[in-house]
Amino acid sequence: MNTTITFKIDKDLKSDFSALVKEFGMDLTTAFNVFARAVVRDRKIPFEINAPYSDKTIKEILNESKKIKEGIRNNTLKALE
Repeated sequence: MNTTITFKIDKDLKSDFSALVKEFGMDLTTAFNVFARAVVRDRKIPFEINAPYSDKTIKEILNESKKIKEGIRNNTLKALE
């Protein structure tokens, strides 16, 4: 038995997605069914989802990188003395 799901999606995204899955020989319903079946079968989202780094985290990474580079330079200079 089939059921209907209603959800909102950006108009341009829907258009682009619809055109692409049509190239695959599918309509939107078939494409979403393929996705849903893959999620249920594999018990995971079939692609990796990552959160972007925050500006604070990026600054911390850059600061640590700078400290490491300075430490390497300082140790290299001390070794050459």
